[in-house]
Amino acid sequence: MADICLLSPEGSPQTIDRQKAFISHAACTEGQPLERPGHNFDTCPPEVVLTRMSVKDGKLVLPDGMSYRMLALPRSETMTPQLLRKIKDLVRAGATVAGNRPLKSPSLSGYPACDAELRALADELWGSRETGAALTEIRLGKGRVLCGARFSPEQRPEAGVLGSMSSAKWIWYREGSPAAAAPVGARYFRRVVDIDSSAELDSAHLLLTADNSFECWVNGKAAGSGDDFTRLYQRNIAALLHPGRNLVTVKAVNGANVPNPAGLIGLVGITYRDGRRVSIPTDASWESAVNAPANWQSESAPAEGWSAAMVLGPMGMEPWGSIEQTALASDLYPDIELLGQLLDERGIPPDFDYSARDSSRSLRFIHKSIGGTEVYFVANKAAEVQDALCSFRVRGRRPELWRPETGEIVRPAVYDEVDGRMRVPLHLEPGEAVFVVFGPGGGLERDRVVSAARNGEALLDTRPSGPGKPVNAGGGNNPIELVRGARGRAAALLWQPGSYTLSAANGRKTELSVASLPAPLKLAGPWQVDFSAGGGAPGRLTFPDLISWADHDDQGVRFFSGSATYAKAFAAPPDLMAKGHRWFLDLGKVAVMAEVRLNGKPLGTLWKAPFRIEVTGALKPGDNALEVKVVNLWVNRQIGDELLPEDSDRNPDGTLKKWPQWLEEGKPSPTGRHTFTSWRLWKKDSPLQESGLLGPVTISAARQIPIADGALR
Repeated sequence: MADICLLSPEGSPQTIDRQKAFISHAACTEGQPLERPGHNFDTCPPEVVLTRMSVKDGKLVLPDGMSYRMLALPRSETMTPQLLRKIKDLVRAGATVAGNRPLKSPSLSGYPACDAELRALADELWGSRETGAALTEIRLGKGRVLCGARFSPEQRPEAGVLGSMSSAKWIWYREGSPAAAAPVGARYFRRVVDIDSSAELDSAHLLLTADNSFECWVNGKAAGSGDDFTRLYQRNIAALLHPGRNLVTVKAVNGANVPNPAGLIGLVGITYRDGRRVSIPTDASWESAVNAPANWQSESAPAEGWSAAMVLGPMGMEPWGSIEQTALASDLYPDIELLGQLLDERGIPPDFDYSARDSSRSLRFIHKSIGGTEVYFVANKAAEVQDALCSFRVRGRRPELWRPETGEIVRPAVYDEVDGRMRVPLHLEPGEAVFVVFGPGGGLERDRVVSAARNGEALLDTRPSGPGKPVNAGGGNNPIELVRGARGRAAALLWQPGSYTLSAANGRKTELSVASLPAPLKLAGPWQVDFSAGGGAPGRLTFPDLISWADHDDQGVRFFSGSATYAKAFAAPPDLMAKGHRWFLDLGKVAVMAEVRLNGKPLGTLWKAPFRIEVTGALKPGDNALEVKVVNLWVNRQIGDELLPEDSDRNPDGTLKKWPQWLEEGKPSPTGRHTFTSWRLWKKDSPLQESGLLGPVTISAARQIPIADGALR
């Protein structure tokens, strides 16, 4: 389910690629894809609205169960009467629609009566007055329409700016005859733009296109892109400019597989409040380069490698002809943040939100309602651990955590309901994901934990007014994990000694204390390593210490790709095996996957960090036998094979001319190569990848303390 349905404009083709609404404009993520907001959204073609969409209980619904709180219209002046009539019916039935009135039909069907019909329908929805600048809510039937200046496309260039395009020239890097055929690849362009610091800037627009595609930056910040040379892409860049010296940079790419025409054309149009206009068209004053120097997007000082661009000819020249000056092709959808604010103001908070320990925004989510059960999938996209206090738009239901890697279902003891939303602290390892499930059965537990402290210092608080310090440890450096067993009994798993205070929602508190924990057991060398056959390594070796295979003295190990099993016998001391503890094996660093067996018992496969697994039930006092089977990537073996003679007929770029006879007959390579690819991906001097068990390998104990029945009730 999602809150916002973004209606796509009529006509084809339509794409969200390079649309401003789906590009981040935050300082730290400028130009990157927009992260899904707490009010999630989908895009929707007009056909779905016309044929499948209806209203139920004030929500827009589809037959397959999808529902939305708001339908957002595209920033377009056109719409067919049939579509607008359906939207009017949806509003009358109770839908919320956001957007401004269309002015005409995009179709000639029924022209000119179609435009008159559209205006009449628009008057029913928006009234006969022009849309004002302020946000306005218009009621119709059971629903409402939200409109205002912020739903209109950004200001378009003035006619004078567009007229200045006649002075723009097609340019390219100086090489042969680019208008006829230029080498395939990227070329780089730049132009310094001086803004009068004594005058106030009124507007600034960038108009640009290229054959075949381009990306543009202003002072190092993304300023648009395009991949259709028949369209003139436009962008308001006033917010990216500053008084004094500015730098406009462009990466233009000539695509295809063979030389073909290439060119870049456009201008920067500046208008000051005093009426002055300055046009900076593409011409010989722009610089070009075949390779981009370091900091080329932001360093405006002269640098080596740049030279005057080659002027190919004026607008309208062959092979490009006239270029259509379109409306803002990248501004078809309204501001998604604005739509979320409108929902928030109307009592619909974000479906998902969170505050992180380090204020980062690396969690992604999706929400699905299944037979009365609310299921959220939350994933950490970052390469770092994420501790977050998450809020879910669910009332009166206790959460469960479903672990997709193991199939384990955990009932967290720490959660609360605050301001009509469930708050659940989550601890997610790099790349980890979890299902947070709110079933219809069972309400909130009276003894749910809402805060915890260690030695008087707060660890978490589910009720902070601002960002909290959430933890929900699964081991590692976090001090405590609180979960409930199958019968609902809470237990604490403590990873650090100290005095802990747990506070429940009913005001009760309980104290837990651990004076010390057993010291971790470090499993140092030597290790016996058995390499699988057929990869070029010796069958069995002893590693005095854990090192990458790529750093081994033996060439067969250095270029080995496949699996190898590490074996280690060790003794578990009595103090490590103290009662009331659980034990965890941490392999440290692994490249790239590991399968663990302890005393002959298979414990599971580890394929991402942290390479940690519980060994309670397998670890025993005294002598133990550990086996870790590690597999790496094919890269190193392919690099090693490049040191051997060629075994197939190849083109200069490494591609295969024809299948070798030995391969078709199922025979081994006649030159001793271990791998075969139709395209050579690596060279003999390519850097080798880290491989193997790298460690350090340790076994740690955590103290498990049951929380006595009634202690928090």
